[in-house]
Amino acid sequence: MAEQPTAAINPQPAATQAIMRSPLFRIAYTTGFQFRLSPMDFNIIFGCATGLPNGQNVMQEEVSLMMSLPTLKLLKEHITMALEVIEAEIGPIQVPAAGRPNEDNRAALVQALNIRGNPLTA
Repeated sequence: MAEQPTAAINPQPAATQAIMRSPLFRIAYTTGFQFRLSPMDFNIIFGCATGLPNGQNVMQEEVSLMMSLPTLKLLKEHITMALEVIEAEIGPIQVPAAGRPNEDNRAALVQALNIRGNPLTA
């Protein structure tokens, strides 16, 4: 397997950074996501809701992105800014209450990290 190019975290503005497109680059539309995390990295899986012939609704996973925690934080800051600009221009974006994070989600995240019981962080 050919070695894939990697990119280091670069604090320079994106406008000054050269961009090279990987031969594996693709665009996938998403209507949903789920994620997994560890004390070392974050993995977000994007997919689309689809129906099976038996009538069951499922999410078909399309692509997974794994990133370091510093990259996750930068991504959050850029997405937050983009949403602020979008909503300032077009108005509030409505989302269903069922998809919003809640305290059960927070408890599951804490359990998934299990910092106190993790040998990497002990």
